[in-house]
Amino acid sequence: MRAPIFKTLRRSPFEGLLEHAKKVKECVHKFKEAVECYCDGEYDEFERLRKDVMKLENDADWIKGNITAHLPRRIFMPVDKGDFLTCLHEHDDILDFAEDAVIWLGFRKTEMHQEIKDLFLKHLYKVIETVETLESVVDNVKHLVVSVTMEERAKAKESLKSIHYKEWEADQIEHELGRKIFELGGDMFSVYHLLQAVFVIAHIADHAENAGDKIRAMMAR
Repeated sequence: MRAPIFKTLRRSPFEGLLEHAKKVKECVHKFKEAVECYCDGEYDEFERLRKDVMKLENDADWIKGNITAHLPRRIFMPVDKGDFLTCLHEHDDILDFAEDAVIWLGFRKTEMHQEIKDLFLKHLYKVIETVETLESVVDNVKHLVVSVTMEERAKAKESLKSIHYKEWEADQIEHELGRKIFELGGDMFSVYHLLQAVFVIAHIADHAENAGDKIRAMMAR
């Protein structure tokens, strides 16, 4: 027989998701600091923060693995289990790309023209805004999918809609930044290094958007 979730697990999977979300917040904060240091040419501090990002990403992987390992097949959940797991994996992908970004940046010390630096940071901050908007919803996800008023549901939906808009804004800055990198030129290695860094960072907002879509799907059930 399918047993209620709280009788088959000591902890609700949503508690694990919230624990994972706390690690995401911590890691994204360190990631932001690391990229700021790189843009300012503070490479020693960047290297220290890069290691912090990698450790936090590994910690989050352990939490994700613990959630999936203790989620039996025969279990009742108030949401589709596939949606829940996809949301978790999309959430985790935010950190995977944050880690990829700092690893990639660390391969080369590429100095940025001031115009590129300003746009690079503008893009970074918009990507971070997208993630922070997602986290504001994740903090209440257990409540939102189990018991919620119409007012709370409407507020959450507005936040989820905002994630899409912020991701779109990040895309526009990304396109402008790409054009500026080509326009100002430089050696081919610097151009490629910066363009690839921008593309990797952009994926962070993409996965925040995907995770938000899965939360919306869970709320609809």
